[in-house]
Amino acid sequence: ALWRDHVVRNPGINARVRKAVLGAIEREREGERIDQTLVRAVTSMLMDVGEDVYVQDFEEHFLVSSTEFYRVESERFLRTSDCHEYLRRSERRLDEEHTRVKEYLNARTEPRLMAVVETELLSFRMLGVLGMANSGIRRMLADDKHDQLALVYKLYRHVDGGLGLAKAMMGEHVT
Repeated sequence: ALWRDHVVRNPGINARVRKAVLGAIEREREGERIDQTLVRAVTSMLMDVGEDVYVQDFEEHFLVSSTEFYRVESERFLRTSDCHEYLRRSERRLDEEHTRVKEYLNARTEPRLMAVVETELLSFRMLGVLGMANSGIRRMLADDKHDQLALVYKLYRHVDGGLGLAKAMMGEHVT
């Protein structure tokens, strides 16, 4: 309790540690190599002090920063990608976040983190991505792009309404 109250929960120390860890994760998302051992040590220490400390002092802030990161990323992907490329980039980001949890975050973070990534990259952009005029579902069907349709299924089976929208778009193509 002494360590938690006077070191970990000290506002100055807490804010600096959180900023350093969140900054490292953002840099890694942008392609930079980071000291994962150090990040793992910090997140493990927070869990050792108490799950409530890990959640309140790190995880909640991490999820907020992840939401913002992927909101901006999804906008960039939409501007620079066709449907298939957008989906491949989204798949890669989901894989990276899964690995990130395994490497240095607590396992309890994974379902919430994956929900953030799926929401920002897939749910909120579903109609815009799958409906892309020259590369969306209709074009995949017209060009017999079965591998791309398989990726649509793989990614959107976990998204509320994802397969329903894909099915409706396919139905419009067939009729």
